[in-house]
Amino acid sequence: MSRRLSQRSLKLTLPFPSDSEGSATSDFSAEAKGYLARVQQRVVLINGQELARLMIRYEVGVRARTTYVIKTVDEDYFADLTAG
Repeated sequence: MSRRLSQRSLKLTLPFPSDSEGSATSDFSAEAKGYLARVQQRVVLINGQELARLMIRYEVGVRARTTYVIKTVDEDYFADLTAG
């Protein structure tokens, strides 16, 4: 099943401060960063790599293809066997 999110719902899903807008691009010019210092509404700039990280972390617009289970030895299990 395909889930499509509107820009508004994506904004509400990702952890932006409540008084900010989100924007994604690969790199930001000095002029763009300077402009943000002058606007009243807080804007959070997110580059492509950070956007991908957030999408994966909050499972927005991504789908798991393969899941790997990593197992470790349960040392408590063996401690209980040798203690008693």
